[in-house]
Formats: sequence, structure tokens, C-alpha cells
Amino acid sequence: GLARGDAAALSAVAGLVDDPDPAVRQQVLLSMGEARGEAAALVLAEALLLSAESADLLDAGMTSLTPQMVEAVTLAVSQAVNEERVGGPAATRLVGKLLVQAASMGKADGLAEARAALLASVDAAAAAERLELATAIIKGGRADEAVDAAARVVVAAAWTILHDAAAEPQRRVAAVQLLDAAGESFASEELTDLLL
Repeated sequence: GLARGDAAALSAVAGLVDDPDPAVRQQVLLSMGEARGEAAALVLAEALLLSAESADLLDAGMTSLTPQMVEAVTLAVSQAVNEERVGGPAATRLVGKLLVQAASMGKADGLAEARAALLASVDAAAAAERLELATAIIKGGRADEAVDAAARVVVAAAWTILHDAAAEPQRRVAAVQLLDAAGESFASEELTDLLL
């Protein structure tokens, strides 16, 4: 089966990742915890992306992440979101969850390039979900030069959003959270004036 790396078993499971029955998709996600290898990680990544809107399915999939798979799954999902092959708040939140999980498993160092690319996609026009993802990236794992450089640009964008009185409240709150995660400081009076 999946635990032995059986390609036929993996192919059979992969054919069910988009099954219309949520119970079937949940079983696929749970079963992927037994799978091994790069191909299995790609199947799990696809299954997670297709289940990102469902908290129950997403929880099932997150339990299947192993230290051996978390990096490949996170890279595949991050790339799909960054290239906008999938989108929406749920997919963006999924990337954040995966990055946090990878960091907790000690696998964040291998994700520096993906983290830098995701940060580079955040600018002053970014939606609140992208700012929240940038916050998760800044909080998680050790940074390298590319991540640090991209983070500095994102911090500047967050300041721009915070000072934009016409920006949506969710974006401004997300900008404050990002600035806090980046260690930026501001007086509480300044923050009150900016948000009101």
C-alpha cells in the first residue's frame, strides 16, 4: 500500500482527491499520512488545496503531514498560491498553516526561497489575507538575506497601508499585525490616530 510506496496504490488514492463526497476526500487526506516520497507529497498538496475551504478536511490533511513530507507539500502549495493557480483567502491561510507546521517540525530552513517569493508578492495593494501570510512568514523560521530583503519591502508596504485612511479596516489591522511581527514600534497614540 501507501506505506510501502506502492505507485498503483498512490495512483488510486490520487484519483479520489477531488471526489464530490467529503467523506471520501477526508479518508484520502487521512490515508496520505501513510504515504512516502515526492509523488505522495504532491498528491497531499493537491488534496489540501482542494480542501482548504473545509476546516474538518483541512484538519484531517494537516494530521497527515510528516517531517519527511512537510517541506515538499509546503513548497507545492506555496508555489500554486504564489503563481495564482489557486487563490482566495482559504488557500492563502493554508500556506501560513503549512509554514508554521514546517517550522514546528524543524523544516523551515529549506523553505527560504518559497518564503522570499511569497513575501515578494506582497505590496501596498495586497489583500488582508496576503498581509496575514506575510506576518506568518516573518514570524516563522530563521530568515536569510533574501527573506530579510523581501521582509523590509513588505514592512514598508504595511506602513503605507497603515497610513492610508482609505484602506479597508481589515487591511489596516493586518498591517499593524505585520508591523508588530517585524518588531516595528509605534506609540499607542499614533496607532489610535491612524486607525480611527
